[in-house]
Amino acid sequence: MISTRAILLFAALLGAASAQSAPVHQYTVSIDLELQTLKVRACFDGAPPRALVASSEHAPFFAKMAGAEEDTKRLSLNGVPDDGCIDYRVDVAGIAILGQLTLGSWIGKDLILAPDVWLWRPADIDADIELRFDLPKGIAVSAPWRPLPDGGYDVGHTPAHWPASVAFGRFEERQIEVPGAVLRLAVLDAVPTNVDAMQTWVADAARAVAGLYGRFPVDATQVLVIPQGASDEPVPYAHVQRGGAGAIRFFIDQQRPLREFLADWTATHEFTHLTLPLARRGGAWLAEGIASYYQEVLRARNGRLSALEAWQRLHEGFERGRRASGNATLLEASANIYRDEAYMRVYWSGAAIALQADLQLRKQSDDKQSLDSALEKLGRCCQPWDRAWSALELLARLDELTDTTVFTELYSEHVNSSEFPDLTAAYAELGLDVRAGEVELRFAPYADLREAIMRRGAVQ
Repeated sequence: MISTRAILLFAALLGAASAQSAPVHQYTVSIDLELQTLKVRACFDGAPPRALVASSEHAPFFAKMAGAEEDTKRLSLNGVPDDGCIDYRVDVAGIAILGQLTLGSWIGKDLILAPDVWLWRPADIDADIELRFDLPKGIAVSAPWRPLPDGGYDVGHTPAHWPASVAFGRFEERQIEVPGAVLRLAVLDAVPTNVDAMQTWVADAARAVAGLYGRFPVDATQVLVIPQGASDEPVPYAHVQRGGAGAIRFFIDQQRPLREFLADWTATHEFTHLTLPLARRGGAWLAEGIASYYQEVLRARNGRLSALEAWQRLHEGFERGRRASGNATLLEASANIYRDEAYMRVYWSGAAIALQADLQLRKQSDDKQSLDSALEKLGRCCQPWDRAWSALELLARLDELTDTTVFTELYSEHVNSSEFPDLTAAYAELGLDVRAGEVELRFAPYADLREAIMRRGAVQ
């Protein structure tokens, strides 16, 4: 009789053999010195796929390839032999002249392109692609995918339509090592930007986020810094891009001094987003709330703010959220955040719920669990972030990982309410006393947890 253990071992070996035999298609991408035309050579491992597709509806207008079907949304590979290759060209200068950052644009003399407008790939999302760049001397590339040891990239399995950026130009891509990760920084159109200062700023924020639970949330992250000229703040805009291994784009006023970047919250906020998968529509309160909560907490932990300053900033954020609350439920406000410009309501309601979750976990576990440790378990169990999650699905998983019902109970209490989360009890337990808008710290039953939340090296 064959034992259960033997059956499981055989199944594991069979699965490993199957994984090893999965085809890996090889792409080589080159560009001319003037950054006008992209050439792509796609070579297939074994039988080629039936067709290649590009997720952008604009892609067919810029691609030049032999053998295209009448339906230019698909590139037929009929007649391509096993282990064969196909070549195509893309008029990237034509893309860039449109000046749309969602497709491609010149950034000074550097070029930024969305992969979905030039990268034609197998329609099967599970197809494995390794991509390499063959570049002229003096031209560098910044790509959003996970680097391979030989200098290529593993394109991975995030949906092809998820936003991403590839940059070409005369910049220097710098590597920033932080616990658990290597960030790849490119400052586009760098003159007169102080690239050393940008590296110091990005590294400082990344180390702060790595302190959340001892390692940076994504092991390979692309960071693009894009100068935009004069603004009222050093980083007027930034966002995460999910296509690939994870990336952040920062749009900056390059004339600002380093001290203003180090004092700014934006980089910490954006890097914290990488602790969670992409949220489906209606989940903005969760994603933005956790990032807004930690943008102050983590800056206190790395010494950029005092604990009192961090609590004051959180309180002021909560007050902005409270004033912005209206008749819509939190779920409705999140689903329509851009249409209704409900940013303050959504961000700071979510941050208030994050504080409640953190406090409840610490109380229930005698400070052995926290929102920090819950996010650490989530990253360990569920990466890579190759799909979007609903807020409820994500909170249910956090409950499972913490063996509590903290997260789903908070969801039930707040998501269908039009009221801003009531923090009266949390403030009393933590010893946060507010007089004329100013936070004072006093003795309270859980003052030790208040200190732990803001303490460097907090529970992991």
